[in-house]
Amino acid sequence: MNGEPRDLGLRVASTIVAVVINGGLFVGMALAGVIGRGEPDEAAPEILEFESIEILQKGKPRDPKLLPRIPTSPAPMPQEEQVVKTGPTEPEAPKPPDPNEIRLQQEREEKERQKKEAELRKLQEDEKKKRQAAIAKALERVGDEDEPPEGAEDGFDGGNTTDPTKGSAFLGYISQLSLILSRNLEPPATIAPDVLKRLTCEVRFQLGADGKVKGEPIIARSSGNQFFDDAALRAVKKFGAGTPEKLPLPTEPKLRQAVLTRPMEPVMRGDR
Repeated sequence: MNGEPRDLGLRVASTIVAVVINGGLFVGMALAGVIGRGEPDEAAPEILEFESIEILQKGKPRDPKLLPRIPTSPAPMPQEEQVVKTGPTEPEAPKPPDPNEIRLQQEREEKERQKKEAELRKLQEDEKKKRQAAIAKALERVGDEDEPPEGAEDGFDGGNTTDPTKGSAFLGYISQLSLILSRNLEPPATIAPDVLKRLTCEVRFQLGADGKVKGEPIIARSSGNQFFDDAALRAVKKFGAGTPEKLPLPTEPKLRQAVLTRPMEPVMRGDR
């Protein structure tokens, strides 16, 4: 215990002596520099060496009964993070193709091919049908040029209709019916003669193949006089079923067919 204060006093004394010596050297160098200013300094600069000494820290004395302290190593300096540079990765090796996927792809391609072939065949068949129809139509026109034009035997060259009901033969037949029915008209005596000759009406009825009137005739266009209209209906009924009278029918086939399939509407006149 007595040795430790003695060592401490020696250290303090050595520190003071070192400071005094170094201070004296520093002052001497400073004075030498001031005195010799302006003179060239050819001598090499003197290298000073300093000795590192330990200075006791001020504090509470350590209890000698305590165990000696275990020196601790200084904390390690933080290490710089190492950046690992990665180069370009190598491409992965291609996977082998899946057999099922290959089979499905082949089936899809086969279906698409069959669909396109079917569409092409349909287009070809449609074109073929169109060509055949055009050829048949052209042949029909060629054949029609050798046949006489359609119409009526009593028609006129250059006529503009083939409908028997619109030709002169049909109109002539209707006029014939009008004359026959008007001659069988028996109007009442209450109608004055000057009024009677101005009255006309149209009666609609259907003819049978035997020349008889089928069913009940009706007034298609009235004369405005009820008595005259009733007399016109009675005249038509004279040629109905169960009567000895009948109306003549045309002999031309197409005109006869038109008369038997369409209603007749002859005009009944009071001036006949």
